[in-house]
Amino acid sequence: MRDWIPVTERLPESSQFVLVTCYYFDTHNETVEAFFNEESQSFWEGDLERLVLAWMPLPQPYQPSPEKP
Repeated sequence: MRDWIPVTERLPESSQFVLVTCYYFDTHNETVEAFFNEESQSFWEGDLERLVLAWMPLPQPYQPSPEKP
């Protein structure tokens, strides 16, 4: 899996879904899937704009390996 990219270093290059670590109150951070809006330079989970600390591309979907005879 790839490393987390702090938003202070770089943002995603285009509008896309990514995995993000969000600031969540004072107690802990939360990891969710969010959409990065390139035009507004913001991350959204549904209708909620998220305060994101770091992000990473989503992993590739699971692909079962071919069964061996």
